[in-house]
Amino acid sequence: MRRRLVDGATAAAIRPRCYRLSRLSRLSTHVKTPASNLKIWEYRLSDAASVFPTTNTDPSSSSSSSSPSTLQTLYTPSQNPKGGWDTSHSAPPLQNGPLPEPLSKRNKLPSMETLSLQMQRVVRHFLPAGYPTSVAPGYKRYIGYCMAANTVGSASMVLSTQTLLLAVGVGSSATAPMAAAINWVMKDGIGQLGGILFASKLGSAANSSIDSDPKRWRVASSISMDCATWLEILSPLFPQYFLPIASVANVGKNIGFLTASASRAAIHQALALKSNLGDVTAKAGSQSILASLAGTTLGIGISPLLQGDVANVALGFAVLSVIHQYCTYNAVRSVHLRNLNRHRLNLVLEKFVESIMTVSAEPEGQGQRIVLSPAEVAEMEKFLPFIHRDETEQWLIIGSSLTKMFPENSEFDHVRRFIGKKEHYLINSLVIKEQHGSVGAVSVYLTFLKDAEGTDLIRGMLHAHILRAMLTSSGQKQESDLIKVSHVEMLSLVEAFVEALEKNGWEISTETVQVEAGEAKRLQIQDPGLISG
Repeated sequence: MRRRLVDGATAAAIRPRCYRLSRLSRLSTHVKTPASNLKIWEYRLSDAASVFPTTNTDPSSSSSSSSPSTLQTLYTPSQNPKGGWDTSHSAPPLQNGPLPEPLSKRNKLPSMETLSLQMQRVVRHFLPAGYPTSVAPGYKRYIGYCMAANTVGSASMVLSTQTLLLAVGVGSSATAPMAAAINWVMKDGIGQLGGILFASKLGSAANSSIDSDPKRWRVASSISMDCATWLEILSPLFPQYFLPIASVANVGKNIGFLTASASRAAIHQALALKSNLGDVTAKAGSQSILASLAGTTLGIGISPLLQGDVANVALGFAVLSVIHQYCTYNAVRSVHLRNLNRHRLNLVLEKFVESIMTVSAEPEGQGQRIVLSPAEVAEMEKFLPFIHRDETEQWLIIGSSLTKMFPENSEFDHVRRFIGKKEHYLINSLVIKEQHGSVGAVSVYLTFLKDAEGTDLIRGMLHAHILRAMLTSSGQKQESDLIKVSHVEMLSLVEAFVEALEKNGWEISTETVQVEAGEAKRLQIQDPGLISG
């Protein structure tokens, strides 16, 4: 049967297709004769075309039909020789239920752009507000290496816990559960007590060192953690000494946790640019938790492969430890500290004095005086523990007593007269002559007065570097004369040098310039002829 759908010219145009379209009665029952409903029907048929795609076999249909292309692509019947329409290619009946979506919309995967936007929404929860403008340039690299280090560190914790349980006797019928529990609690208590004793020392001499040199302490904490984990992994080899071994390991872990927390505060301060230290610290906590979950999963996955053998666990931990140390080193290397400690200031001064000598040697004094930026110093900085970081540790002695600086009382009067009483430091030199009279080893003594501020520390350090450069290149000139000449040279350069430091982003306040070690002494002038230190 044919169904009359619309009247007039529109009906004449679509009538050759009405027979086949009658098969789609469920689609067209709500579409009546008004031509205004034709567009609704066309949309429904365009959806159905994805279910029953055919090709148009009527060459005249495209020219004679005024119906839209959506009707032409649905199904075009062919006419048999006897007239009428061929019904052998009837469309399959529609099933009850909602109309299927077009093939172009079904099973369509999210685009890369959509996935990228979704990933950005997730990552935003782990980044400080206003990222990347609210943090330092090296923040992205820092958190990447930190999360990698935390991941392998957590995996190492799983392996060490497994070996500790074996060493304490868990799973062994010969070990009393109460004895194992007591040993476990005692090693935790001893470790925490050791951590408390270490923390009490951080408030004295080491405190300023952690604030001024957080990178070195952060690497030291990482080494302490791995050494402690090594002891825990090897504890099953000496089960009779479980308590002392596990206690020492726990002390090392607590020291590592404390030093990592203390040094991380200074690092986060350097990363926060818009007074958002709290936000940076909070996000660092969430990043650490995420990495810890990933590391725990990794450790659980690795444990069955090691089969509980101590040798296999030690080998697996060796690989994780190397990755841990590598990631920790590169993480702190990405941080551009803006405060000046002795090592960073020495790097800046060495380059600056070297550029001065180059300028002086060139005709008409042409050249450029170089002052390194925090980013440039970060690439040159050395912060591995237990190694010498620069040559100044061999020739520059800061904070010596008065008797070591001036073995003869007359030397003190000469120095005060040469550099003037307005300077808040004292300086002297000791040159060891070679047999043929040339300059050998050079030592420079520098001690600051009690009321010295940040700019005074910079002036004294600049004077020491200039004096040493003159001593090594002066030949036979008297040391006392060079102290005066080097002081005049320092006065001509210090203002431009300090201005360049501030321009490059260095902080030169009294709190941020720390060049003295914990045992360094300061002097106080009570009157023109009496000094007590």
